[in-house]
Amino acid sequence: MASPKAIDFLEGLQSQHPDIAGDVAEMAGFYQRKLWHQLTLKIEACFGSPGFNRGDLPVQLFQHFISDFAQKINLLKLAHFAVHASKYQTSAALSMEFLESVVAQLRGMKGVKVAEPLLFLNMHIAQYKLETGDDAKVLIESGKDELATMSGTDPSVSAAVHYVASLHYKRIADFAEFYRSTLMYLSFVSSDALPEVRAGMVHAGCSMHMDRLMRHAAHAPGFM
Repeated sequence: MASPKAIDFLEGLQSQHPDIAGDVAEMAGFYQRKLWHQLTLKIEACFGSPGFNRGDLPVQLFQHFISDFAQKINLLKLAHFAVHASKYQTSAALSMEFLESVVAQLRGMKGVKVAEPLLFLNMHIAQYKLETGDDAKVLIESGKDELATMSGTDPSVSAAVHYVASLHYKRIADFAEFYRSTLMYLSFVSSDALPEVRAGMVHAGCSMHMDRLMRHAAHAPGFM
């Protein structure tokens, strides 16, 4: 049965933001008919639209709508939605707190596989820890160890682990591990991410090895 609170939230959203009312109505329709896959795809599309990415709207949508049917959808997609929403908190500390609440929600679910979504979320929590100046070494190393025990892991999870590891190694000036983690990260992401990675390496003072690294990455498994 559809939650009245969730429906009320969507109706309020339509009144506050008439420009996205059509998309919100479509989400409401999928929700009321329990079309979870179609609803997931719709939310994914909406999170890619500027109209839904203003103020703390992604946070509100997650807390007052998505959380209501969290266990009905793919839990890794749920983690993706949570990470997207976390970017619209007003500070890294609040983003970290937000993701930790989602981790707690996942841990409380019974009879479902949560290893991948938890690892994905924890690696983004580690990234926020680095942003706030906290020590994330234990969390990152634990994530790397956990990833090593997994098989058939979703590329987004592997990428999250290697990306935050590269940030950690850059921070402590361990450039051998930084190169290794960056290369591993590149093997799990599309070519669209390369400009961002290049900028990060140049900022770290590592540009002299960039072309060689990119050539290796282009032939790495999973590189698209």
